[in-house]
Amino acid sequence: MEPSIFPFLSAMFGVLVALGIARLIQALGAFATSRQPVRVYWIHGGWIVFMLVVYLHLWWSLWDLRTIETWHYFGFLYLLLGPATLYMATSLIVPSQEREVDFDSRGYYLRIRR
Repeated sequence: MEPSIFPFLSAMFGVLVALGIARLIQALGAFATSRQPVRVYWIHGGWIVFMLVVYLHLWWSLWDLRTIETWHYFGFLYLLLGPATLYMATSLIVPSQEREVDFDSRGYYLRIRR
């Protein structure tokens, strides 16, 4: 009997999910500990919380794939498409570390919403 390849495949998936969650939590921490004023916009904050929930759901849904016995390279790439796309969306919605002074969450959201 061939050993399961699922732990090997789930490692890269887990790395992408962990990077995205870490980036979201880092942004929330930066907002909470900022010495400059931060004006929070509820829609932008809601998107950040929603993305965190989507990451957790994506991680949870990976468990159902453990029963697949045969994996192919393109199936693995397809599997990584979800967390990679979500990480790109996280990079768009979370401001970079070099934030402007007196950060306005509403203004930032209106600039990136399209």
